[in-house]
Amino acid sequence: MDYSYLYQITDFKFGKVKRLAVIALVVQSFYPVQAQMSLYGEVKDEGRQPVSFANVLLLHSADSSLAIGIITGDEGEFTVNAQPGEYILNIAMMGYQPIFSPLDITSTTDGDLGSFYLAEDIQELNEVVIRGQKPLFEKQVDR
Repeated sequence: MDYSYLYQITDFKFGKVKRLAVIALVVQSFYPVQAQMSLYGEVKDEGRQPVSFANVLLLHSADSSLAIGIITGDEGEFTVNAQPGEYILNIAMMGYQPIFSPLDITSTTDGDLGSFYLAEDIQELNEVVIRGQKPLFEKQVDR
């Protein structure tokens, strides 16, 4: 039995896949490659002590969607790699007031963002009252 037609069919399919892959690579090469900027800074509290494990979020300024999210290290330092554009830098930690800072990253932007100082978020609660009422009838196993 002659199976040569099967070889021609499979060869044709692989040939198309190869052509599509080459076309995709050529089209992709026309898009400009944007360099990422490396931004770094540190987060401290009002007493100038480093704040470990604070959330550092880079949000798109157009719609506040998340671009990059990281946490600070043991010494409150952070490094973010981002594409040029307009962002909002959000730094937050439980027990502190969040920081929102506009950030415009260009190819000439200096990578050092400096130090950010978080203010404590102190909230004092009023009195707490716990009220309970014993049920009128109580069903127990031994009674």
